[in-house]
Amino acid sequence: MEWRITDQPWCLFLDVDGTLLDIAETPDSVQVETGLQDLLARLRTVLDGAVALVSGRPIVDLDRLFGPHRWAAAGVHGLERRDSQGRWHSQNGSDVATVAQARDRLKLLADRLPGTILEDKGLSVALHYRQAPHLESQVHAAARAILNSAGGRLALLEGRMVVELRLQGANKADAILEFLAETPFKGRRPIFIGDDVTDEKALEEVERVGGLSVAVGDRVDAMLRVSAPRDVRDFLEKLADAGVPPR
Repeated sequence: MEWRITDQPWCLFLDVDGTLLDIAETPDSVQVETGLQDLLARLRTVLDGAVALVSGRPIVDLDRLFGPHRWAAAGVHGLERRDSQGRWHSQNGSDVATVAQARDRLKLLADRLPGTILEDKGLSVALHYRQAPHLESQVHAAARAILNSAGGRLALLEGRMVVELRLQGANKADAILEFLAETPFKGRRPIFIGDDVTDEKALEEVERVGGLSVAVGDRVDAMLRVSAPRDVRDFLEKLADAGVPPR
C-alpha cells in the first residue's frame, strides 16, 4: 500500500532480531555492522532523539550489541525499560522464583535434547531449537506443561524456533505507549517495525494510535510489509534521508 505522508513529526520503535538483524544460529552469534550503527545514529539526529529499541533481549544484551551507544530501549518484551533520559523502569515483581523453577525445568529439557539452546534473560527464560527443528512439537509441549504448572504466574511466548516463559506483565505495546507519553516521543506519530508473533500487540497498538506498522516477512500482519532485515535498512535509509516514511 502507499503510505500517506503528513507534516506531523515521527518517532521510531525497532525490534532487533529478525528485524534490524538477521536471525543467527545462536543468540550470541549475531553482530551489528558499523554501517547499521551509523544509520541508527543518523536516524536519532533526524528524529530529534525519538528512536528506541523494543526487543525480547534484555537491555544489558542490547547495550553489548549496540555499544558504545546507549539507546532508549525496552527489553524482555517490555518487562524492563530505559527511557531517553537513562531512567530505569523494571517490572521485577516478587515471583522471580517461578521463573527460576521454569529455568531449571527447561535446562533439564535442554540437557536431554541436543541442538537446543537455553537463554536466561533474568525475568524470562527461552529455549531455542533452530538447530533441531524436528524437536518443535516436543519443545512446545514441554513449555506448555511448565506454563500450566505455574498457575497463571507465567506467560508463554511461542516465537520463531523459540519458546519463552516470562513473568506476567507489560508487553512491547505497553512499553511503546509509555515511551509515547515521554519526551522526545510525546506528540510524535509512531512507527514500529517487527517480524514475529511476539510483535503483534505492538503492531496493532501503533495502528490504533494512528501510527505506521511495518512487518518483516510473513509471520505477522501490518500496514506495510518488507521481506527481510536488508529491506528494513533500505526503509530506514530513506527515512533518514527524508525525515518521513518512504512511500
